[in-house]
Amino acid sequence: MKKLNKLIYSVIAILLLVLLQGTMVNASSKKISAPQNIKVSISGTSNVKVKWSKVEGAKKYKIYRATSAKGKYKKVGTSKTTSFINKDLSRGKTYFYKVAAIGNNSKSKQSSYAKIKVLSKKQVLKKIRNALKDKKWVKKNIKMKQTVFGTEIMGGQTLYFGKLKNKELVAIEAVSEEDYSVQMFLVGYKNGKVVATSSTEGPMHYFHGGPYIDLNKGVAGIGSLHMGYEYNKYFKVSNVKFKVLDEFQNNAGAMSNDTFYEINGKKVSEKKYNSSIKKYSKYNFSSLQIKGGHKLNNKNIDKYVK
Repeated sequence: MKKLNKLIYSVIAILLLVLLQGTMVNASSKKISAPQNIKVSISGTSNVKVKWSKVEGAKKYKIYRATSAKGKYKKVGTSKTTSFINKDLSRGKTYFYKVAAIGNNSKSKQSSYAKIKVLSKKQVLKKIRNALKDKKWVKKNIKMKQTVFGTEIMGGQTLYFGKLKNKELVAIEAVSEEDYSVQMFLVGYKNGKVVATSSTEGPMHYFHGGPYIDLNKGVAGIGSLHMGYEYNKYFKVSNVKFKVLDEFQNNAGAMSNDTFYEINGKKVSEKKYNSSIKKYSKYNFSSLQIKGGHKLNNKNIDKYVK
């Protein structure tokens, strides 16, 4: 009898163990839902950002892309977060994206698709051209700040522009109609819309140097000479922004017993200063309002930005 009871207990234990393992397998292989709320947007000019809602039980996500809604979706990346950037896509094409969630031992179905078009350079320039022809957009986005003298620009402003060679950017020189102060802006297409960015410096008086730019090489500068103090700052122009390259300052022409030369805020010798600033002499800098630019109006935009 004892042997029989022992056998029964052993069988029950084995059955319980099998049931427990089955429950654990079912729990670990529980199906997870496909991602929802798939959204796509332009990042920069030729990148696409894909976003979706978090899926319970997902450890990571796989992103798939096709060139038609019912086309073959190929995996383009994996993400542990709920977003992914697909870089360097062909211009002028429409793309379709789906996302699948991956659990410990399971994978969801692919989500519904979201589509987006990456504009061609010609289409981008058309958007820029239309924005510059829109008086409301220009008034809102190309607006000068206070002048170098700290006074508000109460009157109007005249705009001069020039297109950067082989770049989807337009340089704008805003000139005050009151005191000749000027400020530089960049107009371009970024993250799905036309935007304008001003130089990091405020407007400067024309007779103090103002802004200037090499339209072919995409390098801009701003400078002033006042009471013997000389100041020059240079920028790389790209992606609708000004990236500082170098900043030079000296008081060699001032009436001072302590002459200094500075590059990017650090004191240097006169020889190093002159050799460093000399490298910018190779650029063909010009003020748009004086040389190489065109006064902004609806008639010439179509001619020069195309």
